[in-house]
This record gives sequence, structure tokens and C-alpha cells, in this order.
Amino acid sequence: MRAVIFQIGLLLFFVSIVTLWLQGMDIIIALAKSFILFVMSTLMMFLIAYLFVFLKKGEVGKDEISNSNGLKS
Repeated sequence: MRAVIFQIGLLLFFVSIVTLWLQGMDIIIALAKSFILFVMSTLMMFLIAYLFVFLKKGEVGKDEISNSNGLKS
């Protein structure tokens, strides 16, 4: 999962460099803005993936509790 997130982030990084540079921005400024975009997007994807896994664990735990309560009664 980490590899996929980093690959998406790097693709976004390089595409944004080229896009900003072709719009007439200096390459150094385009590189800095693209790096900030890479860091923010990668962190956001990790956060979404973590929350998705964490919420899925919570649902599994609730199902086990309700199943065990259902079997007892």
C-alpha cells in the first residue's frame, strides 16, 4: 500500500513540475510548489488509508460483539 501511495505522489510531483514550468513559472519555484504538493498529497493519502483501515477494524469488532451477544441470547 505504501508503494502505491508513493508512486501516485511521485507521479503527481513530476506532472505538476512540468505543468507549472510550461505555464511560464520558474523551474525552482515550480519544484518547490510541487514538493509541497507531493508532501501534502502523500500525507493525506496515508491519513485516508489509515482511517479506512482503522474504521474497518472497528466494524469487525462490532460484528464480533453483536454475534457473540446474539449467540448467548
